[in-house]
Amino acid sequence: MSVCIIARDATSVLLESIRPMVELMFSQSARSEGDFGNVELSIADLILRMRPVIVSQALSMAISCCRHDYGCPDCGRSLTGWGTRDRSLMTSQGEGRIQVPRYRCEACQSEYSPIIESNALAGTRFTLGAIERIVSEAAEDAYATVSTSLPEIGIQVSAKEVDRQVAQVAAWHEEQEKPEIAAAFNPETDTEGLYGWNGWQGQDWAMISVDCGKVRSPERGEDGRLKWFDARCGLIRPLEDIPGLRGYRTGGVMETFDPLFETLFAVWQRRPACVRRAVFLADGGNGIWERARFYFPDAVHILDIYHAGEHVGSASDAAWGQGSERAVRFKHEARGMLMEPNGPRRLIRSFLGILRDGAADATALKREIAYLYAHRNKMRYAEWKQMGLPIGSGAMESMIKQVCVARLRHPGMKWTRHGANAMLRVKTACQSQTMSVVFQRRREAAKASVQRYFNSTTVSMAA
Repeated sequence: MSVCIIARDATSVLLESIRPMVELMFSQSARSEGDFGNVELSIADLILRMRPVIVSQALSMAISCCRHDYGCPDCGRSLTGWGTRDRSLMTSQGEGRIQVPRYRCEACQSEYSPIIESNALAGTRFTLGAIERIVSEAAEDAYATVSTSLPEIGIQVSAKEVDRQVAQVAAWHEEQEKPEIAAAFNPETDTEGLYGWNGWQGQDWAMISVDCGKVRSPERGEDGRLKWFDARCGLIRPLEDIPGLRGYRTGGVMETFDPLFETLFAVWQRRPACVRRAVFLADGGNGIWERARFYFPDAVHILDIYHAGEHVGSASDAAWGQGSERAVRFKHEARGMLMEPNGPRRLIRSFLGILRDGAADATALKREIAYLYAHRNKMRYAEWKQMGLPIGSGAMESMIKQVCVARLRHPGMKWTRHGANAMLRVKTACQSQTMSVVFQRRREAAKASVQRYFNSTTVSMAA
């Protein structure tokens, strides 16, 4: 029987199934006396009742029209139909029920279910499309909220299941990311990158940045207060905002910045030829600049001007006393003085002179002078501003707000390190559009796995 005939017959069956539901909706609308509120309720009820019927029919159609001439992947003998199993599936469009065909090899007595294998449904009732939809929603809102909002589109899922799927998808992303990182350090190894650099045409420069955000833990310290831990984030983006291009973002709960730098380095190694230079812009966090010199030695290293201004302010307090008129004026004018040609060097010389003449807090002033001197070559702000390079980490701060604050720091929200790490991976993957690549690869792998049923000796001879 041709696909056209099967589709026509299935259409007739579906229309007959939903006809009473549609007639009821029209009947309720007719009795509404023009009350659109009641009409809307009847429409919602119709959609809710039609959805599982449509989903079930569509899935059954797909099964009936796929190949069934399977061969045993172990011994090559033809597989025999072994009945069906009733199964409920949750798709991205709602729940449906299907009769899953089962097969058995008469020779080796092994049982198989190729349709389940080809859709990565072993051990789960959620299709990859449903999982992707659930996790994408969870990246934006609390798990409990997701579990109560998705039923409106037919997806029934508990908050606990949302949590489990977020952790699972985060592990998938990490699993596919590892070969990419390994390939970046081994020229003889090649693998396809998750981030595609789409939309970067014509971009000469990129900005690379890292920073930390704070996440509240359910654990309490000795003082009885809740503990906080670091969530590390990194990004690669164009110097200028480009509509639709958010660049690459990554994050996680890590003991050090090393895994973050390794990932950024791996992505940077795959940049298109047009992207030739980079700015590495960050604050003075521990270990950041040592790693920046190692992983991005050719980048222009810039200390965030706002962070530098904070140290100028601290030096002012140490020089003239906190709250003094001159210290307050220096704090207010710090950014402007740093922006002047050779401004950072002149500031350092001024503070050295005050240190010699007598400072309010000589120890603190020495510490601030040492910091400013160590980063003097990262504070050529007038020169870089003239070149059109960024000197403030506004883009990185915006990412921290979007990823850590907006998603992980809702009122009363607390996270374990494992849970926060999974969410950071999922959230940044959605923003970088690498999440869709992860799911597409899993779909392709599932489809490819079924080829083993068609490569058997029996099937080849029959063909």
